[in-house]
Amino acid sequence: MPAQADSISPMTMPVAIADSLLPQAAPQADSVAGARLPEPFAPLLDTLRIQRLQDAGIYARPASVASTDLPPAWLSGIEGDKRQHTGGTDSGLLTILTLIFVALALNFRHCPRIFANLSGELLSVRHRANVFDEHTTNETRVLLLLIVQYVACLGILLYALVGQVRPLGSDHIFRTTAQFMALAAGYYCFQLCAYNLLGYVFSIPDGRRQWLRGFNASQSLAGLALIIPALLTIFYPDAARPTLIVAGCIYFLARVIFIAKGFRIFFTRITSSVYFILYLCTLEIIPVILVYQTAMFLVDRSTQ
Repeated sequence: MPAQADSISPMTMPVAIADSLLPQAAPQADSVAGARLPEPFAPLLDTLRIQRLQDAGIYARPASVASTDLPPAWLSGIEGDKRQHTGGTDSGLLTILTLIFVALALNFRHCPRIFANLSGELLSVRHRANVFDEHTTNETRVLLLLIVQYVACLGILLYALVGQVRPLGSDHIFRTTAQFMALAAGYYCFQLCAYNLLGYVFSIPDGRRQWLRGFNASQSLAGLALIIPALLTIFYPDAARPTLIVAGCIYFLARVIFIAKGFRIFFTRITSSVYFILYLCTLEIIPVILVYQTAMFLVDRSTQ
């Protein structure tokens, strides 16, 4: 029977041929009975062996693992979820709020005095002007910033209110909210012009002035109270429903105080009640419904 020690199996033949093609090293001294010990793992040596076998045509990479068929490494992982875009992650909306808060902070030293003046203008009705009332340019600037902040908060809350009725996409949060802010600004300007005209027709100049100051005071103070609800609807959308209820109560309370001041200014005889009812329907109820319908129309047009 032939000896099997010198035979080479077919599985080890390519390795033996590759070893014969490589430069031979000196025989190792620590061999046992003529058999070489297993060589340590050498990545470079193994790479040279495979390259020599490929050049000799003995070893070929299977077509199933060809380099052109291998998928990219980034496709073999777990596919990530798309980040949900909300108002709290919208850079445009956060930029507007940051600019408003920074502007208010820079003028904070004038706020204590103007807050005292706003509370007096909202509640008191004087038939002659107070000689100690002073309205400086700084107070006018702070009042304008408070009105801008009120318009921004009203637009944010209007966006949250419409979102409770109809689903709003997360792709155009800033654009839709900016439209609602512009709608709130238009509503404020309409009210300011209407109250100015109404005071000019039905009251004396001093009464018209007090009514307009009371209107600006009510909107400014309401805007300060609506900051927290507006921020909650942005960063905690799940709590939008109770937050909107609180915001609605704040807005309603501010309107009631302003309407009560108007009643004290314009109610001079019993027939004034008829004009007062017409005023409530024309300037306090119908415009709010029109603003809401306009907001719904803007949402429907943007989703088409």
